[in-house]
Amino acid sequence: MIPAPMDGRKGIKQTDLIFWGRTYNSGHKVSRVMIYLGQGNDGSHWMFGDKGKKKKGLNGAGVDIFMLNSGYQKSLVGYGSLPGAF
Repeated sequence: MIPAPMDGRKGIKQTDLIFWGRTYNSGHKVSRVMIYLGQGNDGSHWMFGDKGKKKKGLNGAGVDIFMLNSGYQKSLVGYGSLPGAF
């Protein structure tokens, strides 16, 4: 399920950038950026990027593919497409 702040399935689109803050003490409003990959055959939603050493992706930690679930909304700053890219 896509987090409610992302307007469920109708809000975020494949290739949109997802911005989070407060994921670590960076001193900036945005501390992490991921790319939304879309929905899998099983209904799960996926993103690509760097999640650090504590979160495990499909292939391990670091830069990888991660499931997007409703637990991420607490640090969500925003999402959207890159202007002029599509």
